[in-house]
Amino acid sequence: MNIEAILSQYKPLIAILAWFLVSHAVAWLSGWRTLAKLYSGYSTYTEKKLYFQSAQFRWNINYNGVLIFGANTQGLYVSVLFLLRPGHAPLFIPWTEIRSEIRQGLFPSVVLQFTRAPKVFLMIPRRLAETLQEMSLGQFKL
Repeated sequence: MNIEAILSQYKPLIAILAWFLVSHAVAWLSGWRTLAKLYSGYSTYTEKKLYFQSAQFRWNINYNGVLIFGANTQGLYVSVLFLLRPGHAPLFIPWTEIRSEIRQGLFPSVVLQFTRAPKVFLMIPRRLAETLQEMSLGQFKL
């Protein structure tokens, strides 16, 4: 059996393995993995969720239309859509751990920085930040 026949036979398995590895690599590069070590484990978030949202993490890594956000008086919930879940545990970050900075410009945004993960940031559109502030009943300070 030659190598081409073997690769052809296992093409679906190779594709799934590549997708799994890339998803984990993106989680590591973006800082999601760092945040997950500190802020995952809160899997009972049941309030309103905002699907198909976008944000930018460190090193200009964009999650376009694949994020799920939520907020309540205790903190911020962030997750990814099911297909990108490998390496991306759902996050729940207390408001006391989040600092925000408003950025003006052509596309107004808010940069979220995290007390226990100072090298990781999350930039979200200003409109999303305002919606999260409403959902938090004012606990999230812009």
